[in-house]
Amino acid sequence: MQRTGNDKQKLFPSVRRWENDGGGDSVAIIMRTKDRPILLSRAIASVLNQTHHNWILYLVNDGGDGPSFEEVVDRYKLGLTSKVKILQNEQSLGMEAASNCALSLVGESFIVVHDDDDAWHPDFLAETVAYLHKNREFAAVVTNCVVIHEIVEDNRAVELFREKWSQWKPFVDACDLLSRNISPPISMLIRSSVAQIVGKFNDSLPVLGDWDYNIRVFLAGDIGTIDKELSYYYQRPKEDSIYSNSVRAGVDKHNLYQTLYRNSLVRRHLTDDPSALGGIHLLLEKIDRAKNEIVSAIYQSHTKIEAENLEIKTKLSKIEILMENIFQSPSTK
Repeated sequence: MQRTGNDKQKLFPSVRRWENDGGGDSVAIIMRTKDRPILLSRAIASVLNQTHHNWILYLVNDGGDGPSFEEVVDRYKLGLTSKVKILQNEQSLGMEAASNCALSLVGESFIVVHDDDDAWHPDFLAETVAYLHKNREFAAVVTNCVVIHEIVEDNRAVELFREKWSQWKPFVDACDLLSRNISPPISMLIRSSVAQIVGKFNDSLPVLGDWDYNIRVFLAGDIGTIDKELSYYYQRPKEDSIYSNSVRAGVDKHNLYQTLYRNSLVRRHLTDDPSALGGIHLLLEKIDRAKNEIVSAIYQSHTKIEAENLEIKTKLSKIEILMENIFQSPSTK
């Protein structure tokens, strides 16, 4: 017997149904870019190829060269007519601040961030919009994705190889989301009503802004999943230029801010509820005890295997000696 949304609310009181998107299917696509015309061209083509056509592209040129940006946009002006809103920042504000420039103008039912170096399967918007219309208990939805490794040479992007998204799971679990970012922006569609609750992107973060935003979306409600590879997350690990990925180009910065970000969350929690320190101590002690038990079990198993190997080697040595004595002994009749 299939449970209804009301049944779920009885089982899980924190689950709410999102009714205030008005039943509309319009999507605000936020795309920020800066001096990457090769990738921007692919990203715009990705939007134009969608089978779901009710969208508006909020295209932010974040302090990039104006003429090269306009050249790319003009290339697609026929498809973008009345469907694009262009924002020009004279100076670069950074990824999150650039997103906020567009976010403040959005009036559509759904929101998605489409980075200028990523792309979609043609059915991405159709599938995600339909999912959130059908599943009102979810604040947002993420799709599975393909990770594509590439290089930029001779003014074109050259694909090297593809692999599956290693972080994919059929459900968005709080433990997973709080320990690491479970989805790139290109894979997540968010209700605008949720975005109004969540607020702006944290422009004080030079990196990890999408992880912070995903956590705040999760605070508003659960995130659904579609196990179809409907988005393409591009990586350029060998690039050391404007075309590099922020993740790949700033690994040390990501590691630093990941630590600082977690510290800030714990600090805020303990400030609001100092008594939680006891619970955290207890949890860490149990984790440490479990880790020690696992290490001890591994050590004991390793010791047992070594002892068994030694016994086998000893028996083999005895057999070899016995065989040598047999073959070296003179024949007797």
